[in-house]
Amino acid sequence: MFAGRELWIVLALAGCSPAPKPAPPAESVGTYWLEDTQLLDSGSVHGVRVLDAREVMIRADRNVEDAATGVHLGLLPEQLMNVPAAHGGVLLYAQEVTPIHLDKPNGKEVGRLYPGARVSVTRGVGASTELNQLGFERWDPDPKEPARIKAFATRSALSSHKLPEYLFPPIPNAQVLQSLAITYSEQQTGFKPLNCVDLIFDPDRPVQQRQAVEIEFAEEWRLKGHGFTREGRCGSTEVTASGAGFNLSPKGVWGKPPIQVSSIPPGFNAVQAPLPDPLESVIRSKGKLYWMMEYIDHVECEEWSVREPTERTPYDYHYDYAVQRLERDPPYRWRDQLQGELVRTEKGYRGEVPYYPFTYWSATVRDPARMLLEPVRHGCRCWDPGDYGIVDREGDTLFVQDSPPRNTAAYLRSEAERWFLTRATCDATLANALERLKTDGRLKNQLGFRVEPYLPSRTASW
Repeated sequence: MFAGRELWIVLALAGCSPAPKPAPPAESVGTYWLEDTQLLDSGSVHGVRVLDAREVMIRADRNVEDAATGVHLGLLPEQLMNVPAAHGGVLLYAQEVTPIHLDKPNGKEVGRLYPGARVSVTRGVGASTELNQLGFERWDPDPKEPARIKAFATRSALSSHKLPEYLFPPIPNAQVLQSLAITYSEQQTGFKPLNCVDLIFDPDRPVQQRQAVEIEFAEEWRLKGHGFTREGRCGSTEVTASGAGFNLSPKGVWGKPPIQVSSIPPGFNAVQAPLPDPLESVIRSKGKLYWMMEYIDHVECEEWSVREPTERTPYDYHYDYAVQRLERDPPYRWRDQLQGELVRTEKGYRGEVPYYPFTYWSATVRDPARMLLEPVRHGCRCWDPGDYGIVDREGDTLFVQDSPPRNTAAYLRSEAERWFLTRATCDATLANALERLKTDGRLKNQLGFRVEPYLPSRTASW
């Protein structure tokens, strides 16, 4: 038996808590993608700058590890724990169709994420997460402080698992615009890469769709981006010959190096400069050219005739500069120039006669023909000159690429305008195009229409 003093010690020890064990590592809160983010220093680890998207593990104490190797990369900036980034940041992909709620987790449902939609999120573990990078923003009359959309979605519907972007079904009568959208923020190179995206309006629902995100149409919402292009289009995908292979520059993307490929990618057509040059014959004979012109409310085949050039006007310096630029380019330096004007045969609503002054370089065995169109008179006084290359021919249809680069080797017909040598060919092509649009209006930018936003049609009263 224990003596009194020893018993007291035993009882005291029995009532003590066991010595604390070492704390376990901070609990991981899951796998995310991280992009365009400067991580902070963490202990002896110097925070790295993550530029391209990288799969990572983010722990509750903000420490970030590479998901594949477990290498400690640094500390996540505190603001990214609770506020989703406008560019880059912490990213997840939608795994299923999930509602987007406005202002709060149980707020008004204003749209949906579809599988494959990539959005920035917060690091939290709650049932909902705030979203950013939806591709839309709230309209704010004060451009100095654009309003950010506070949108929320169910966290369980998102994960780091990449899925192909959901393809929306065909939409009859849809309207399509293309925008140059900022894809991520300024990097060490000092510029902001841009990417061409389609914005689709469904007038029957009505909703706006872009890259697997759908937002209900309302005046307070608008596409977030750098701005719409002159014709609601973003230019052409460029394929140029380079040594033994080719360089591929995706449509409307600036700020990224081209992709090197060994052969012309599937779906592209090789450039075949038509010889003898049919458009040169039209110009020399003062003949006619036909376009499928797209206006605000309709599309029609229009006849444009060639005539001699008239007197120049004071604002032609943009056009003259563009001519001089091409004259310095070796493929065009020694070629003869043909100059004139393309005139719409039918007058406008108020009797005006729109026309384009042009300079034309005929095709050669090595290089396609080139036509420089000055901004159209009696309708548009603002746009820079249009620069077009005649890259292929099929019967009486010419396929025309916008601003083709030197050594252009291939093009996509879905991105080319179609110019016609006869009205019958133009009318037949337009009839076929209109039938296809009845099924899916999203094809409008793929059928070869020509668009001049400020050119009044024959029936326009403005």
